[in-house]
Amino acid sequence: MKTKENYYKDYLKGLVGGKIVEVIVDASNEEYLSNPYLGFIVKKGKKSFQIIALRDPEGNGAGHMEITDITDLGNTNEGYENK
Repeated sequence: MKTKENYYKDYLKGLVGGKIVEVIVDASNEEYLSNPYLGFIVKKGKKSFQIIALRDPEGNGAGHMEITDITDLGNTNEGYENK
C-alpha cells in the first residue's frame, strides 16, 4: 500500500531537475487581492509546468501543490500578474 508520503514524493518528483523560470501572482479576481494565489513556472526539457501553492500563509491545514502541464498552452498565463 502506498503511504501518503510516497504519494506526495511521486507526485512532486517529476519537477526534480527542472528550472524555475517565472513567478506567478494571481490577483486577477477581486476576491484574491489580499490573498492572491502564488506559484511559479518550471521548465524541464521540452515540458513546462505551472505550480500553484494552495495553502494559506498561516499554515492552516495540510496544503497541496497543484501541478499543471502547460507545455501545449504556449506558456501563456493570461490573467496572472507576473512579477
